[in-house]
Amino acid sequence: MTGIYTIVSSPDRSGSGTNTIIVGSGIEGASVIDPTVADLAHLEAIIHAAESRGGIRRILITRGHTGAMDGAQTLRQKLGVHIYAWSFKSVPFAHFEMSDGMQVPAGSEMLRAIHLSNALFFFGLELFFDK
Repeated sequence: MTGIYTIVSSPDRSGSGTNTIIVGSGIEGASVIDPTVADLAHLEAIIHAAESRGGIRRILITRGHTGAMDGAQTLRQKLGVHIYAWSFKSVPFAHFEMSDGMQVPAGSEMLRAIHLSNALFFFGLELFFDK
């Protein structure tokens, strides 16, 4: 494992590509953020990338858009892990609805969920930055 997160890219319907982010490690294992497509090769790449982080322990969905969650149900069925979503209304198959301020493990740190008008943002680990 290198870095605080891993990105697994997959082409989406537009052909431009979308990203799945994997964070966490150690005893708490990995969290998969937005498993984009239900393509089996893409999901296997996510599983493989998470192995060095202790395996996938949870799936996090940041918005009710198919580009963020198409692979979530297939990944859940394959691994038996829980799905945490920003809204039951937009992601009715989720196990848990993430409240504003809810924290999820990310290695030795925590990610804090921040609700926006139509999505969920995670604060912590400097996941979103300009380079």
